Amino acid sequence: MTTLRPYQNQAIDQMRTSIAEGKRHIILCAPTGSGKTVMFTFMVASALQRGKRCIIFTDRVELLKQSNGALDQFGIVPTLIEAGKPRLDVSGNCFIAMAQTYARRKNKADYADLMAGMDLVIIDEAHKQTFNPLLASIPAKAVVIGATATPLRRGNQECLSKFYQALHNPVQVGELIRQGFLASPVTYGTNLDLSGIGMRGDDYDTQQMATVYSKRRVFDGVVQNYGKALQGQEGDLVCQQYCIQSRRSAPLCRTQATTPGMSMGPWASRSGPMCWRGLSIPPTLSFATAI
Repeated sequence: MTTLRPYQNQAIDQMRTSIAEGKRHIILCAPTGSGKTVMFTFMVASALQRGKRCIIFTDRVELLKQSNGALDQFGIVPTLIEAGKPRLDVSGNCFIAMAQTYARRKNKADYADLMAGMDLVIIDEAHKQTFNPLLASIPAKAVVIGATATPLRRGNQECLSKFYQALHNPVQVGELIRQGFLASPVTYGTNLDLSGIGMRGDDYDTQQMATVYSKRRVFDGVVQNYGKALQGQEGDLVCQQYCIQSRRSAPLCRTQATTPGMSMGPWASRSGPMCWRGLSIPPTLSFATAI
């Protein structure tokens, strides 16, 4: 079985204490890279050893595969519930389900019976409203662990405290860096005047932000300066401009793709970050053209 880090053991102890106190709906809050999947998988493994039944809900195929990989480390072979597999195999005791797929089928007798028999329910990325349609169908006896790095819902979204009764946050980013589990980043950026940008609600206007960050001086020469900082090492460059507006990412980043030694990565997409292979980012260096 995988050896847990000290703060992961602490998180598990905290969750078990809450369960013993009768709090059955718990948020596991920890930063990206802290191993939330490992922590909740440990809880799943412990439950299975006691003859319990468990289900893990996720809303993305990548996270479904990630959870499946973590279960494999613990020697657990789950049953997958996803689109394209309408027939339900209920013979196992551990399941991983796509939230959207299960929500569409939850009123069917076999799926309702399956949920009624669950002792432990894991919700990965629990801050998302994608999982709201499932909450009412979870049996009262079940322990629910919602894993997230950002336990915040804003505006008209339902607050997580409406469903969850406890939140445990065993470690912060700074602690992970000091303990050597995360790299200490070195960042470079461009100072921009944002004084003329209006507000929408409690955040900057994204359209106006996109206009400011689309100015050539923000990204002009980024690849060349990136290469200087790397001192000849190999690896990947990711254009972060998409965090303002993804549709503006491609034209901005493609202006740099003519640099000698750089090539468009096969993983580039229209809606995601644009990447180039040929220059490398060392473990302690990051380079972003936008906030």
